[in-house]
Amino acid sequence: MTVTTIPTAGIADDAVGNTKLDLTENYAFTGTITGTQGLVKVGDIKSTSSSTNHDITGCFSDTYDTYFFDLKTTPENGSYQTCFQWLNGSTAINSGYYGGAIGFTDSNATINFRASSNDKGILGNDGSNTRRGVWQGYFSGAKSTEANYKRCNFVGGYFTSSNVFYQISGSMWNTSTTSCDGIRFLSNGTPIDYISCQIYGVLDTRS
Repeated sequence: MTVTTIPTAGIADDAVGNTKLDLTENYAFTGTITGTQGLVKVGDIKSTSSSTNHDITGCFSDTYDTYFFDLKTTPENGSYQTCFQWLNGSTAINSGYYGGAIGFTDSNATINFRASSNDKGILGNDGSNTRRGVWQGYFSGAKSTEANYKRCNFVGGYFTSSNVFYQISGSMWNTSTTSCDGIRFLSNGTPIDYISCQIYGVLDTRS
């Protein structure tokens, strides 16, 4: 006999284990889930199509202030920068980027680069078009209307067009007072052939 309804009182607390659920299925919840901690995926992109701009829209909201990202890219041509711009809808913030990065090559030489009132934030210089660059970091302050609050802190590793490996850490900030809800990844002069990026909201677990 098929049972279509089980009263709440008919199930003991903690009686249903994960072996009784199909964990490969998708489940939709209409209520609010509490008690979770950690990261919540809010946006992603994966593309092998060459494009000047790769956008993740609608990923930033008032729910979170800080977002973790994992990024991999390959430019169409070598010797170009990997960059980002904040997005307000589909409109890019194309001024007021400041910051810099410092690191070492695989032969222990020091390298650095900086942005000073640039039209985009810089994540890496002189990327190889045959080996993917990899970055992890945090975006914060996307929705803020306060100047200098939009920030990106990152670490990365990538090969240059001459196959020298760079390992870097850096920080970029923006002076815009425009509330933003997305991010654009681009180069400074060549399309990006491959991109994979996931963005996660960081839950504030403070009481």
